[in-house]
Amino acid sequence: MKTSRIVSFLIGAVIVISGIVLLLFRNNLKNDSYDYNVKVTKWDNVYEGNNIHFYFMNKDNPNLVNLKNKYGFDDIAKEGANDLEKTLAIIKWVNRRAEVKPSAMESKKSVDEMLMGLESNKVISLQDYNNIIEEALTSVGIIVRVGEFRVSNNEKANDENSYSVLEVWSKAHGKWVMVDGTIESYLTKDTIPLSAVEMIKADLNNVVLENAKDAKKYFKYISKFLNTYTIKINNNKAEQLKSNSYITFSKDSADIQIETLKGYIPPTIFVTQDNVFNLNPEIVYRNDESDKIPTIILAKRNVKDDTEDYIKFTVGAFVNSYMVEDYYISINGQEYTSVKTYYDLSIPKGKTTVSISIDGKTTIRAIELENMKEK
Repeated sequence: MKTSRIVSFLIGAVIVISGIVLLLFRNNLKNDSYDYNVKVTKWDNVYEGNNIHFYFMNKDNPNLVNLKNKYGFDDIAKEGANDLEKTLAIIKWVNRRAEVKPSAMESKKSVDEMLMGLESNKVISLQDYNNIIEEALTSVGIIVRVGEFRVSNNEKANDENSYSVLEVWSKAHGKWVMVDGTIESYLTKDTIPLSAVEMIKADLNNVVLENAKDAKKYFKYISKFLNTYTIKINNNKAEQLKSNSYITFSKDSADIQIETLKGYIPPTIFVTQDNVFNLNPEIVYRNDESDKIPTIILAKRNVKDDTEDYIKFTVGAFVNSYMVEDYYISINGQEYTSVKTYYDLSIPKGKTTVSISIDGKTTIRAIELENMKEK
């Protein structure tokens, strides 16, 4: 079995265009029940390892150095004695200039452009807000990632179907810590700061909202989002894209779906354990070849390629932070056929089972998808 050099699920221009179209694609709800186009009905495909190569921005990147010098982030961070305090100092600086509104659209501008724009208009989207803080923190040497909580598909649709937060690597605690800049706070349990996944797993009655007012109101608001949590494999926006795949933690396997209230998700590896979310980003990645079983990854093709009878995806297989080059695939129990990296999948009405194998005989992963799209 050979693997490609990097975990990249870029299927040329088709996937690039697809990503743009799918961000605009919205699904409907009938009463309180989600109206799926494609529903996962079986997912024997949960990743259980921790051999994931994550990528983060480098504080020495020229753009980040310029950003730090222009806005004096080093001096602002000096107000804090540790990573968490430095993070909150920069957040407070941003909050004096920005006003986050759920209705605001993501700008797609550079952080410098966004900061200059705040001089005339303080309103900003949560995504842009977290991107500003992410780059500001990185510029002063704090490792940070942006993640997203999502509501369950069983929730009634509204304008807020997901919630973006930051996690910083706390050297003092040796762990990832979730920070919500909008309330200038982080959360603890037994005085230990919590990560985003720990937040999902925790009993909120035992969680403390540090240095913030009206914890009861905050917990009531955020609890509806605490079903899944997603992070990027590639958090380094400053260099060539190494991977366009994501990792999603789901506390309930029933929430493993490839379609959400906002549309189809990008290529995603699902986990139900938090070990891969706890990896120390300061440790240089070494491929230990510990993954023995590849994991199926799906990428939605451009929705314009779909027909009345078929919904189309691209199938890949992931192992040890690489895409598998040679494997076998079976559709609905038919004879296995060989695949070179990617397989074009067309799902007809009804249920379709997708299985993969390394030797062309033994099934190692299987998923079942149901095409429920109405004409």
